[in-house]
Amino acid sequence: MKRSRVIYCLFSWLFLGALATAQDAPEYPKPDFSSATLLEVSRIIDGDTVALKIGSVETTVRLVGVDTPETKHPSKPVQAFGKEATKFLENLLTDEKVWLVKDSLSDHRDKYNRTLGHLFRYPDGLFVNLEIIRQGYGRAYINFPFEHEALFKHYDKKAQAANKGLWMPVAPSALITPNAPAYATPVKTPAQGVGASVYKTKTGSKYHRGTCSYLKSSKTPISVQQAKSEGLGPCSVCRPHGSAYVPAPKKAPGSYKAPAPSGGVTVYKTKTGKKYHSGNCRNLSKSKIPISLQSAKSQGLGACSVCSPPR
Repeated sequence: MKRSRVIYCLFSWLFLGALATAQDAPEYPKPDFSSATLLEVSRIIDGDTVALKIGSVETTVRLVGVDTPETKHPSKPVQAFGKEATKFLENLLTDEKVWLVKDSLSDHRDKYNRTLGHLFRYPDGLFVNLEIIRQGYGRAYINFPFEHEALFKHYDKKAQAANKGLWMPVAPSALITPNAPAYATPVKTPAQGVGASVYKTKTGSKYHRGTCSYLKSSKTPISVQQAKSEGLGPCSVCRPHGSAYVPAPKKAPGSYKAPAPSGGVTVYKTKTGKKYHSGNCRNLSKSKIPISLQSAKSQGLGACSVCSPPR
């Protein structure tokens, strides 16, 4: 009887804890863009700063609530993972348009006279500031109050727990250039095993040793664990860490779940195509833009016949 009570209490505690976590999860913002002005992204300055074309004038915009490793600071060297963060933002916003939304709790300009605000990508409404934090390319910057602070802190913790982006454990030499301070303190990893550092390319389906010939055009450090979670298998040429690793299974269609501003399932489109796709579709090799299923249908996009995305 006493043992049954203990088990009952344990399950009750776990259930209530899970329920409280779900209830405490911050709500994803759903701004009204009906009166907002679309702005063209003219260039990416670094991982948390862009230049927008407002009329005939180019205006520098610093994203509120997010801080990425420095790459162009006048008095600081390039920090670890700074170039990767800049590249991530380039992939999100190059040749795109955005809605600029001012934060009611934040100043509208910083000490460098840059415009401060939140960016939402057109037409899918992707919350750019938050996506940088969700994918681990920046951390929540909470030195000053802003509207979505709880939401940013929530996904900052999730990215750290999942070892995403700049939070992934890598060998100290893998990301840090000489005399450049680490953005997050790297964790020394064993020469072999799940946490060891390997490398991937921008478009390939394999992970490699650092000396592999397939890394000539691009070379991004990544842990073995994260490589497998992305569906990457070991290269058969360089045989990373011996050949102790079995190729990871391909990701199931729609396994990547970015938050959709209008709710529902996230799918992907290309810059020029007329179809929407699952995240692992081979037709996404040149461009891959997340979009909600509802937005895809409203734009007249049809389902890809190759990957059979959600309908």
